[in-house]
Amino acid sequence: MNSVTYILSTLCPGGGVEAFCQNAISSLNAHGWSTNLIVLGRFDPVMVKQFQTRGCQVDCLSENGQKDTFFALLRQYPRMKRLLAQRAGMVVHMHTCSHSVVLVLHCLKALKRPVRILHSHTSPRADMGLLRRLRYRAVRAYASRTATRFAACSRKAAEFLFTDRLIQEGAVQIIPNALDASRFSFDLQARMRKRNELHWKTERIIGCVGRLEEEKNTSFALELMPAVLQLDSQARLLLVGDGSLRAALEQQAERLGLSEHVFFAGRTERVGEYLCAMDVFLMPSQFEGMPMALLEARCSGLPSVVSEGVPAECCSPEECIRLPLSAPVRDWAEALTRPVRTPEERVQMGRECREYGDLATMTEKLLLLYQESTETTEKRKIAK
Repeated sequence: MNSVTYILSTLCPGGGVEAFCQNAISSLNAHGWSTNLIVLGRFDPVMVKQFQTRGCQVDCLSENGQKDTFFALLRQYPRMKRLLAQRAGMVVHMHTCSHSVVLVLHCLKALKRPVRILHSHTSPRADMGLLRRLRYRAVRAYASRTATRFAACSRKAAEFLFTDRLIQEGAVQIIPNALDASRFSFDLQARMRKRNELHWKTERIIGCVGRLEEEKNTSFALELMPAVLQLDSQARLLLVGDGSLRAALEQQAERLGLSEHVFFAGRTERVGEYLCAMDVFLMPSQFEGMPMALLEARCSGLPSVVSEGVPAECCSPEECIRLPLSAPVRDWAEALTRPVRTPEERVQMGRECREYGDLATMTEKLLLLYQESTETTEKRKIAK
């Protein structure tokens, strides 16, 4: 049986990389591939069990769940090398772009693992400092020499982690994130049921889905609400997800006098129902690679307002407005208070989007990447 080892920085709820891996692993298993998972940093025990129930062996490098910084991983280097040496199969697929990727690639090269695939899932934040840019330039140079294959979820993500030469030569394969679209299709009954639960039956619901962390810029969504309420006093903000900033965001909402206008739904496995309840989707992220939450919103037929940190290729001009974070608050507020779509319009828009985030297409590209990589390796062995 063919085998692939996935390496992740984190394994936490609400992450786009985690969602990508869940979908990929289920599809790969159906095509006869076994999967292993190595988590370098923070992890959620519940998610570990979810992957294990899919037949995936999971090893967490950090026993206390600390972040996978360069120096933390340097201390764990001997254990990481032992784990990678034990994994069957020749394919290793890395879904991390932190500075620690240098140590992972160094380890794989030392072990003579022939297929070292590096996959970029993110893009640069607009306010990245000079020192951080220099560090990533060094990572980019080393990765381009040491990884054997390259993939990215979007063109913008490719430009972040790989050299211009690799991209121009066509060496970076673009594999858009995909999902089981049926889970996020618009359902009128689900919309009515969820809005009744929220006690927002006729209000305009603006929704955000994602981890409550700095890069998602949820505080910006709260700052927009006073201007939105000036245009529509019945507007409400629905935040789906959890994270380390939740308490601070709840305090911010209270300071802004928004307690009655904002609801923190927390973590949930039933995101599709919340999307059905929403009228417009808001994503003011500092940076994104190809956000799964936006694909889910599009499958639900939701019009979206996003920052320029979201790659343009993820957006359709008919259903998505991209604005710089520096744009006037009034522009954001007006975009968020456009006429609400009818259920029929949402069903149609969702149907059109599902062709973009097709899971079968993503799986086909992954299988081709793995098969070409292993065939190339076998040919080199024969040539020797």
